[in-house]
Amino acid sequence: MPNQELTEKSGKEEQRRNALLWSDRPAVGSVLIVLGMFFLLAIVILVSLEWFLGNYVGGFTPFLPRSAQIGDVVVPYPVEILTIVILVAMYIGKVIQLAFVRIRNKYELYEDGLYLQHGVLNLENSFVSPVAFSDARLYRSVWLRIVGLGNIIIDANDGRQFRLSYIKEPLKVQNLMRETLTRLRVRI
Repeated sequence: MPNQELTEKSGKEEQRRNALLWSDRPAVGSVLIVLGMFFLLAIVILVSLEWFLGNYVGGFTPFLPRSAQIGDVVVPYPVEILTIVILVAMYIGKVIQLAFVRIRNKYELYEDGLYLQHGVLNLENSFVSPVAFSDARLYRSVWLRIVGLGNIIIDANDGRQFRLSYIKEPLKVQNLMRETLTRLRVRI
């Protein structure tokens, strides 16, 4: 029985030592909202400009017709409709791209290291131990600062780099990673 107690005790100790400190996926929701507002604003500005130039500036009338006939169907304001369709298609493409970024990536920080999962069908798991950790750099472009996110680039001692994209509270997460992965541990 003493061996069973020792095994249970070391198992509980191992769980405490490997406690999950942070876990997340790329936070793309705020990006999609701001991007949606940007595309909506672009639609309003471009369609208004096209409508104004087509109706009130004579030189643009051949390029911006009020209607176009396709067979028996008359399409009102074809250039404006085409502009809306193109911008909505671009937004939908960006939504799909960001959805894949969110689905494909998962990050978990334990006391014993950083676990990174990448992929959907072909899954790649990476682990950065405290021994291999070199630095965690924070990158926040103007666009990322507007939406309150950041990218963290993890440098390993062996030259590998890992990019954690669209991280909420990136400065807090970067500091947590540095504190966790640079802490000396002695295992017996």
